[in-house]
Amino acid sequence: MPTDVVSSTRVPSWNGALENQNQRQIAASLDEPFPSPTSRMGRLRDSSDSYAVRILLCEVANTVLDEGLRECLAEILPQSEIDQIYRFRFDADRRMALASRVLARHVIADEGGSDTDMLAIDIERSKKAGNRPIWKPSSPKDRFIHFNVSHDKDVVVLAASRQLVGIDVMRIATTKEDRPLRDFFDSLRGSFSALEWRYITQPAGERDQLERFMELWTMKEAYVKAIATGLYVEPLRLECVSECNGASTSSTSTPPQASFALGPMKVDGKPLASFCFRHLRQPDGYMICLAMGPHKAAHELYGSFIPNDVLTCPYDPPAALTDEQVWVEAVDLTDLINRYTIPGAF
Repeated sequence: MPTDVVSSTRVPSWNGALENQNQRQIAASLDEPFPSPTSRMGRLRDSSDSYAVRILLCEVANTVLDEGLRECLAEILPQSEIDQIYRFRFDADRRMALASRVLARHVIADEGGSDTDMLAIDIERSKKAGNRPIWKPSSPKDRFIHFNVSHDKDVVVLAASRQLVGIDVMRIATTKEDRPLRDFFDSLRGSFSALEWRYITQPAGERDQLERFMELWTMKEAYVKAIATGLYVEPLRLECVSECNGASTSSTSTPPQASFALGPMKVDGKPLASFCFRHLRQPDGYMICLAMGPHKAAHELYGSFIPNDVLTCPYDPPAALTDEQVWVEAVDLTDLINRYTIPGAF
């Protein structure tokens, strides 16, 4: 992020006060304080840990979509992306599309090196990688950033890392507020193996079962988004649960109670050792899953987008990411846009 704001003589008419309040409520639930919009974070850029991940959370329900905002966007987004945003019929979809594009350009400006001008950042879509948006650095000296975005029900999340990443967020609820859980489960039963279904439906309250369902669903989605396959991967091909049978200490013939563990993921029955996963339950009421894959997989996927001399990590990600490697921060969309468009805003 630049240390000063983009020059402008116009103050937009839109008001993000309600959004600011909601964002700070989200931030209060996180481990870290609300980040100052005036500082260039550059956490990945300054970190020696090549497996570090930066996750941005943005709640957009109260973002005001008016002509003042649309005028502001011309300073930070290409016209083609603005047109894409306003092509959506419903405001809820426009807000999430807006946040997705602004967060992507912001994290590249913040972390990528020389590309600090939001408009100058070159983001293209790779047909080989399922039309996934990829950053094309303007200088071979820039440290390449992988990013992936997901959104659901007014929450947008972005993951950025030196490694290949995918992220998925889901609100922990059935598709309709009054839809019975059994009906919701029955409609998606074919997406899970017998072992996974036993894990989901083991005796517990409906809320616990729904959370276990969301754990597995977001895990599968995060992996598919990381590999950016252009062809749909049947969820049933991905198995996310392992079974651990403890030794029985009973003198009866009753079989021991089964216990379960998330991972390692299996694809067509074969363990996927080169990917690791991390679940987050932030903000409250949502399930997030992060998938991290090896840098070499990214080069195979969309290598033509990455500078030839960019440094790569020859090792696969660790079996699990530590708290110190996963940085989560709430981002206020109003503050962020104002940061880049209003002189002296911060």
